[in-house]
Amino acid sequence: TPMSPGKIELPLPSVDQAINLPYQGRLQNAVSLLSLVQNQNYPFKIMWPNKGTHFATANMAEVLKSMAEFMQKKMKDFKLTLGDVSSIHGGPLLNKYGRASHKGHQNGTDADISYIVKTPSKELTSLVSNGKLSHELMLPEQWSLMKEAFQTGQALIIFVDPVIKKALCYEAQQEGDLKDRRDRGAGYEVLRRIHTLSGHNTHFHLRIKCGNGDSRCRTQNWSYGDSGCFGGQ
Repeated sequence: TPMSPGKIELPLPSVDQAINLPYQGRLQNAVSLLSLVQNQNYPFKIMWPNKGTHFATANMAEVLKSMAEFMQKKMKDFKLTLGDVSSIHGGPLLNKYGRASHKGHQNGTDADISYIVKTPSKELTSLVSNGKLSHELMLPEQWSLMKEAFQTGQALIIFVDPVIKKALCYEAQQEGDLKDRRDRGAGYEVLRRIHTLSGHNTHFHLRIKCGNGDSRCRTQNWSYGDSGCFGGQ
């Protein structure tokens, strides 16, 4: 089922990296996702390498790799396109005005990821206009990727635009993963962990759990609520 845990093995050291909460923390012994692309051929595309926001925990690196390799089986030459993750030492990510550009992304357990689109130039661009979803979004593939994220057993929550959440609900029902409002199966468990949040029309935001070796990391507690597909969250 999409919620089965324990799939990921971690070949990278994952000790004492994420500290405190993702919105109130820092990162040490960071893994460079760009280095993994350049030296170990990890299937990522780092959209803005010069920003220096491509650092993460080893746990996050392996979650992203698992997601990317899963999609490569469906789409040849697929690469997971990454926006902001964390800075090398964590803490608030600042914009050019010196203000925090995100609430989270402070300890290597958050990642902004492009939705899967038909046209590469549309990666990390808005897919929602006037409340309508762009035809660029590859909805069946995106739903598959969301399920795979939770299949790793490491994902805590995903934030998406409300219009995109509605589309994911539709796709889940089309594929038989969510039959009706009484369904409490695997698709329901995925959807109730996909929350809506403004500012996520260009990307989805993945937040993962603390790694086993991160004794000073704190995992945020969530009340997941309903699937959000039938008038709930």
